[in-house]
Amino acid sequence: MYMPIQYHLVFILIQFILMVLIAFMFFVKPTVEKTAGGFFFIGINFIFSIVAEQGFGSIDAHGFDSSGTLVHNLIVDMDFLAYIYLLFGFINVMLVVYGAYLFMKKPWDEKYGQKNYSIYENRF
Repeated sequence: MYMPIQYHLVFILIQFILMVLIAFMFFVKPTVEKTAGGFFFIGINFIFSIVAEQGFGSIDAHGFDSSGTLVHNLIVDMDFLAYIYLLFGFINVMLVVYGAYLFMKKPWDEKYGQKNYSIYENRF
């Protein structure tokens, strides 16, 4: 089954918008809420990355011939561009690692003055 080029462009646009949003959430004053939201958007972005990557193997550009009949122009020679979206998938995995680092480092605790408790420390 071939993916219409309009859907393919929508997936690409959504993926770029989510990448920018994730970058703002992780790198501009990270908080617990922003980091957790970033993980949610990474999951969605990873799915869109897989869909866009698979779509490059089968693009269908609709058009019309001289009689006005709908013609399917199947473009199968763009599959080399799928490697770009494999790279975006790898970037999503690296952002998950960075988000885990943020949760381990907890930079928001220093800002708000919260005490870090160890699981071995008695809190009472």
